[in-house]
Amino acid sequence: MTDIQHFYKNKNVLITGGTGTLGDMIGILLKDTGANISMLSRDEYKQWYMKTRCDNKRTHKYLLGDIRDNYIDKYFTDIDIVFHTAALKHIDFVENNPEYAYDVNVNGTNNILNICIKNKVKYLVFISTDKACIPTNTYGSTKLTAERLVINSNLINNVTKCSAIRFGNIFASRGSVCHIFNEILTKHKNPKLVIFNDKMTRFSITCEKAALECLNVPISAPGGCIYIPKCYKYNILTLAKAFIEVYLKKNIKDDDILEYIDVKNLRASEKIHEDLIYKYEFNKIQDNKSYYLGFTKPTSFKKNIRDSFNYCSSDAEDLNYEELKNDIKKFKELKEFKSIMW
Repeated sequence: MTDIQHFYKNKNVLITGGTGTLGDMIGILLKDTGANISMLSRDEYKQWYMKTRCDNKRTHKYLLGDIRDNYIDKYFTDIDIVFHTAALKHIDFVENNPEYAYDVNVNGTNNILNICIKNKVKYLVFISTDKACIPTNTYGSTKLTAERLVINSNLINNVTKCSAIRFGNIFASRGSVCHIFNEILTKHKNPKLVIFNDKMTRFSITCEKAALECLNVPISAPGGCIYIPKCYKYNILTLAKAFIEVYLKKNIKDDDILEYIDVKNLRASEKIHEDLIYKYEFNKIQDNKSYYLGFTKPTSFKKNIRDSFNYCSSDAEDLNYEELKNDIKKFKELKEFKSIMW
């Protein structure tokens, strides 16, 4: 955190989607760095909630606006760094509303990009997802298109450095499977958790770790690349077992887990495993201790450079089971004390 505190001191930072799970956490971590923080979102209720019911020591500036509208230009004057987290993220809703999703995720990102360049913002960080790698659904396709808009802008502007960051599922983020499992386990007498394939794996990262990685992008990435943190993974059955053991206070043998599970058919466009890197996607990869930098164009970087490769959740290292249970316990406590508003 020391490098981050030093880097962001007295910087003017704007976060789009600032009332979302990740945007809020970025703001929390920036609070003690001495940065001046502006939170842009279109949901006045969440802004009111955060101002009045969350940490009353926050000095964030809350701004109402839609990322697709030009009038938000005025908010970007004298801004040094923008974290663009705002997007439509729920796969089913995006799949059923592709035109609206394209408008928000692609046109909205392009608008933010152009406003940043116009206002001479020093660095733009676009928040992407593993769904953008070999996309099979509308959500992933819109995020891949937005990624390309952002990183290719470095070829035509020398004012704003622009990079994307890709990671897997943010643990317990809004609308995630954690909230669904919580709902089933707390409201049903004989609960059965629904999963769609018992071999499914997902990359996982905590919200705080994801936010820290976002804050590291302007420090470590030169612009024109995709920053990819090295992530652990879980199997969906392992996640379900951990939830059941925490919520029902039972020790369950692996052979008995299916008594508590309802396995259904895989949904259309859903992958069994997710990918963060596809071997034909990048020109070169820089392999650092805790993250990769993916370059779609030739790079002058020489250190730790390798050819592109596949980075799939099925091959990633497993998240420690006790750590997983501890994350679930923290999530359960927050839900019980209504510290999570969704």
